[in-house]
Amino acid sequence: MTEINLFTSNMGLEPEHFGLTRDGTGFVLALPFARALGKRDAHDALRLLDADEWCPHIVRADGTAVRENVILEDGIWELIFVSRTPTAKAIKARVKAILRQLRETGVVDMRPDLSDPLLELQRASESLSRSVALALAERKRAESAESNVRALTPAANAWAAFLDAGRSMEVGAAAKCLAAHGVDTGRTRLYSLLREWRWVFQRSREPMGSAVERGYVRLALDKPHTNPKTGEEEDGSARTRITGKGLERLADHFGVRLDLDIVNQYLEQQERAA
Repeated sequence: MTEINLFTSNMGLEPEHFGLTRDGTGFVLALPFARALGKRDAHDALRLLDADEWCPHIVRADGTAVRENVILEDGIWELIFVSRTPTAKAIKARVKAILRQLRETGVVDMRPDLSDPLLELQRASESLSRSVALALAERKRAESAESNVRALTPAANAWAAFLDAGRSMEVGAAAKCLAAHGVDTGRTRLYSLLREWRWVFQRSREPMGSAVERGYVRLALDKPHTNPKTGEEEDGSARTRITGKGLERLADHFGVRLDLDIVNQYLEQQERAA
């Protein structure tokens, strides 16, 4: 079994992570090499090196560009020298073998050594273990996603029914409803936002046609009433009301998720006061 065959993928470091620059200097990708030495990330390794021992990008001997942090040969030996990990000595031998093959042949022979059936069986077993681990992780993610969908479906259906019902609330009630969700706003500030979004007119505060067409607001008229001073019947006042779709848009803007129970609570308060 050669030194290259010892270079197994369970360390996260592969021969293809290495290369030569145009002047024949050996280098390795910083992230996998740092992790093989037990470092948290590439920066954890690069901070130990001098400026001329690594660079943010490199051009390989064949002219292809590597646009990520690489550790040059002097930096490789420096990190191995200061490393306290048990694998540092083995890594040193493997790095020597890889760089030697690169300089002699320009490529690294990654073909498996079939001289020992038990070693080949071990490699196959390790590969199978990794595949099983990935499959189990993927199944767990799928089950979690399915569970989340099941949990959210009733709430989504309830909200869809609320939108279909066409209910709406006055701006003051909407401001209180949003405040109950943790939004720091009030009736006046909410009107300012509606004017900014061109949902209502500047002076009258009545809804603009474009916002009505998009389903964010609507115009509601109070019931006709008798003027107590003149005794005459008068038309109800026009009021802007925010629809469920508009309330949903406001919640998105403020970064909150609407609780349908709270929304219904303020709708019921509004209806009782009418």
